[in-house]
Amino acid sequence: SEVEATTSELLGCYETAEDPDGDPLNASYLWSFAGGGLIVNSQNLQLTPLLVSPGDQLSCTATVADPHGGFDTLNSDLVTIVNTPPTIHSILVSPEMGVVNTGTLTCLIASSDVDGPQPTAEYKWINVSTGTDIGHDPSLTLDPSIASAGDVIECVAVVEDSDGATAQASDQVVVKNGAPLIDGVEIVPDMGIDSETVLTCLASATDPDGTTIIPTYSWRNASEGTDLGEGDVLELTNETASPDDLIICMVEAIDADGGEDASSAAVLVENRLPVIDDVTLTVANAEGNVITLPQLVNVLSQFTGSASASD
Repeated sequence: SEVEATTSELLGCYETAEDPDGDPLNASYLWSFAGGGLIVNSQNLQLTPLLVSPGDQLSCTATVADPHGGFDTLNSDLVTIVNTPPTIHSILVSPEMGVVNTGTLTCLIASSDVDGPQPTAEYKWINVSTGTDIGHDPSLTLDPSIASAGDVIECVAVVEDSDGATAQASDQVVVKNGAPLIDGVEIVPDMGIDSETVLTCLASATDPDGTTIIPTYSWRNASEGTDLGEGDVLELTNETASPDDLIICMVEAIDADGGEDASSAAVLVENRLPVIDDVTLTVANAEGNVITLPQLVNVLSQFTGSASASD
């Protein structure tokens, strides 16, 4: 019969013998390969990958001798060296947290094979939440077509040694929602503004998850502490704004998963110079009676003027 052992096991050789004359017996042991070649003279044999390889066969020869020169020899069953499967010592999906659905994941493993060279590795990425295979390389770049916020992404690593034995391990991460980002806010025009100017608020926002974000706008007169309305366009009036008032456009971006960002811009209402709309000239004589211009000749006259203006 055959006995199997791996390349790192400890083998022991034990005999059962007796002497019919009742003399004490001395035992010795010899380990050798089945095809020839001595290994060691010892009762125990510590196997190592440097000493044996899968497929090797070896046996122990036990010899007993009495004090008078009598002896007997017997070979053990053959020991066949079998392959030891490779080992995955650790597996890690990096980064462990904080990845959004446009980020990149890397599957890191530490593996070895006591029987031979470094085992080869194969990878499979699975979106556990949707049940779909999404990749087969050590690294995986996500995109919104294969992953969404909250999805569980798993890396399954399989290593195989030169004898075809395998080992498997896996690790998982959860896709995080990426908050939108407002790239900038601008009010047009940003100068020469009076209390009757039409203002437009311009903003753009991006979402790392790849979804389209439409910003929302609101206006406020910070100097008066009053809300002026919503929307990207605001028409100022004398009732809503005065010179030196600070007008703020507040922009907010919210994605479908509740992530948000906010930003703002402000402009200052400027004072306008008053404008004379018309000038009226009247001519009166000394008694205060208005006379026509032709009557002015050789007449002592008193001139008064009035004007109206608006701001």
